[in-house]
Amino acid sequence: MAASPFLLCLIFAFFSFSLSATSFRSVQSGLWQDLSIWEVWNGSWQSASGLPGSADDVLIQAGHTVSIIATDALVGRLHVPPAALLRLQGASYSLSIDNGNPSGSDFLLEGTFEDFGNSASGNGIFFINGATWQMGANATLVKSGNSSAARYRDHYEGGMQTIPPSAHWIVRYTGSGHPSFSTNDTYYPNLTFESMAGHWSPAIGASRFQGSAGFATVLGNLNVGGSGSGSVTIFNQNTNTNGLVVKGNTVIQSGSTLTNQGNVVGTGFQFGGSLLVHGSLDASLGTTTFDGLAAQPIHGAGSMLLSDVELNNSSGIDLYRYLEINGNLSLWQGHFRLNAFDLKVVGDILGASSWTYVKTNGMGYLNRPLVGSQSFPIGNDTYNMAILEGGFSSEVGMRVEDRVLEEASWGHQIVDHVVNRTWWLEGNISNYSLTVEWASTNELPSFNRNNCYFSYHSGSGWEQQTTQTAIGANPYLLTQSELPGPGAFAIASNGILPLQLIEFHLRQNSKDIFLRWMTEDEFNFDYFDVQKSTNGYDFESIAQIQGKGGLGNQQHYQFQDKESRNGTFYYRLKMLDLDGRYQFSDIIVVHIQHSQEQITFLVKDQLCLTEMLGAQVYQLINQLGQCLSILHTNSYHLAISHLPKGRYWILTDNKVRLSFVKH
Repeated sequence: MAASPFLLCLIFAFFSFSLSATSFRSVQSGLWQDLSIWEVWNGSWQSASGLPGSADDVLIQAGHTVSIIATDALVGRLHVPPAALLRLQGASYSLSIDNGNPSGSDFLLEGTFEDFGNSASGNGIFFINGATWQMGANATLVKSGNSSAARYRDHYEGGMQTIPPSAHWIVRYTGSGHPSFSTNDTYYPNLTFESMAGHWSPAIGASRFQGSAGFATVLGNLNVGGSGSGSVTIFNQNTNTNGLVVKGNTVIQSGSTLTNQGNVVGTGFQFGGSLLVHGSLDASLGTTTFDGLAAQPIHGAGSMLLSDVELNNSSGIDLYRYLEINGNLSLWQGHFRLNAFDLKVVGDILGASSWTYVKTNGMGYLNRPLVGSQSFPIGNDTYNMAILEGGFSSEVGMRVEDRVLEEASWGHQIVDHVVNRTWWLEGNISNYSLTVEWASTNELPSFNRNNCYFSYHSGSGWEQQTTQTAIGANPYLLTQSELPGPGAFAIASNGILPLQLIEFHLRQNSKDIFLRWMTEDEFNFDYFDVQKSTNGYDFESIAQIQGKGGLGNQQHYQFQDKESRNGTFYYRLKMLDLDGRYQFSDIIVVHIQHSQEQITFLVKDQLCLTEMLGAQVYQLINQLGQCLSILHTNSYHLAISHLPKGRYWILTDNKVRLSFVKH
């Protein structure tokens, strides 16, 4: 069979360094000892009369599978190109690579090589007389035997640190013996551990990361579990100063475990890419470091046990699951972004500053157990640390939001006279002091830090605390003691009025809408601006009503709106004091159908009905038109604390329609 000119060029390029050697190539798949699978070059390709030897060059052609199963193999140089497969399949036999190429690698692996070598038989792969090996960018090495893995480390051409990260190294358990891998000063490309025979939890040191003189580095991705039908437990028992280093992404498959424990506790892990845990990561002892170059996401629904954690990545971490750190969190570089997920840190948080902190850029809280005084190094676009001190529960959480809303969690944004930050605190906490920090760039127009105060919102409105002068010199600090419980906190220099709005509701008859409200303590108060909207967002003024004044006195007000249209309408009160400061009431809603009488209240935990309804049967309807319950009662007070926030209707047995908003 004549070779093509292109193939001849490849052959001569591959073997030009050793013209005196005999060149072998496979012509079909089969066993190494079968002469029929070999051809030799003698001016042309001819059938082989003997097997390759220590001075010979061997090419396994693409598409062929050659198995070393019943004899030892010895070659001067070996090439496994892409799409070719060589198996060292017999556990009692070896493959020896001689130094057939003094100027380069002697075993060039670009396809796949499977090593089932058995150390008990003294077999496996050998590199003799200074021979070396090398992997191509897409090559795959499968290590399924327990023969020495250090031979690969010690004989890599140019040093193992030059191994291409895109290649694949698979440690595969097949149920017979424990495949070995090396640790000290070993570099891996993409590294996968997998089992094809149930769960593999190796008890021997050669199948664990171990030692202290060096450490292993995975230049590509680490996959614990791989695509095997079984699962694995991989132990890191290496005690070098550096932990197991993974430059790429780490995946722990369901049912599999990566643990820093065993009969020896390892130093820990250094992750340079994303961390996806479907199985279990046990780093409850040791240190876990995130030191990548790009942002590192942490996600997955598996178990994660972490002791000390270090963030040393200027691009930071993105959290996409709940995470608990039972040791210390050290923030050397970058932000720990919580997104919508909570982070619990049991130990200390070290190294926080204006350029590295826990970033509460969503609804996630930083949770800490509190004994005495505890700092929360949190922020969003800027660093806005908080310090808690006093009577605490076992754990509280805090986050910062880069805005202040009229009702803390909803309503229009306040655009002046405040620090543009809201600190949120959750947990079973009372009688404590809170210190918060902000920068001058956080202050909105007209804010006066020499005459400012905490505003506290527990769910029923902002409550102004004692007026103070902020301390510090950018950043600034303010402290408030004897705070009652969890909620939202803002720093303002106007906005919270002494006036207390006790009640605000409306009633609609066949022609008009009657707004009624009651106040207490109208100190320094000026007037009410009654506002109306058709969409709940854009309000217009429809009346101004002068306040009656007085401390300790309740005042009653009423306004009649002659609304003749059918539809849904929203009302609120803008309450202004004599200094021009103001706040808004809650919003109440009415849906007008002139053929029916309708009454609307804005309520929280109890709906107060009026005797004028004259009804005893009530249907509770949600926004989807679904009947939630049918009530039979003679009472004029209905408990609604169990309802989620939103708008509801009550239809009575005498055709009265009642709507209300639970907030």
